[in-house]
Amino acid sequence: MLAILLLALAGVAGPRRAAAQIHLATGVIVHPSPSIGSTQVGPLLSLAVSSNSTRFPLFLEGSVARTDFTSLGQDYHHNCYLLALGAAWFPTGGATRVGVRLGMGAVGEYEIVEIDSSPGGDNWISAVVPGLVLERDLGGRMRLVMGLTDYVLGPLNAIVDPDEYGIGHRILIAAGVRLRLGALAAQD
Repeated sequence: MLAILLLALAGVAGPRRAAAQIHLATGVIVHPSPSIGSTQVGPLLSLAVSSNSTRFPLFLEGSVARTDFTSLGQDYHHNCYLLALGAAWFPTGGATRVGVRLGMGAVGEYEIVEIDSSPGGDNWISAVVPGLVLERDLGGRMRLVMGLTDYVLGPLNAIVDPDEYGIGHRILIAAGVRLRLGALAAQD
């Protein structure tokens, strides 16, 4: 519902045609984990909707990922849920273009112990979401998109109480296809 509202507002506020786009990507999540002595890496699936009706295209993105690790002789995995809302800027044009993204988001992580079916360690934390994007037109309404995104976890907590909280990172490396769905509105 929020995505539809944002896309509608973008169509009203923007001076050009509003085209809805959907982006499906796969990749990996990199979770630096000094507490367990290693960096966790796992598979990622991402789905985003966006609108290019404003000067800075708006996006709403949701991702799921999983990492596995062993600690104290027990097998664990983290189920990660990542949400971001923001805008992108592409200073270059043409068939291949490079851009930057900035958004606000949240990350939910649920830790599962393999020998015990009960979940534990669940929490949600706010995030600032910067990223780099490389896009290449494939023809028609399709575009190849590769991205590097850093979910910077807990920046507000780290500013308000730096003795208690630190900043964490969840790095997403993904590649996928963006499909243009068509014009939502036309404005001259």
